[in-house]
Amino acid sequence: MDNKIEFGVWGGMTERERRALIRRHPQVTSWRRLFEAALKDRELAKIC
Repeated sequence: MDNKIEFGVWGGMTERERRALIRRHPQVTSWRRLFEAALKDRELAKIC
C-alpha cells in the first residue's frame, strides 16, 4: 500500500477496500510500519 499501486489484489483486499482504508486513515505515512506494529501487538497479546 505504501507504493500506491492502483491495480491488483493486496493481501486479499479489493481495490475498492484498499482505497476506502486509505481514505479513512490519511495520516498513515507507512502502512508497513503500522501493520508490523499491529502484528507485534497481536503476538504479545497471545503470550500474556
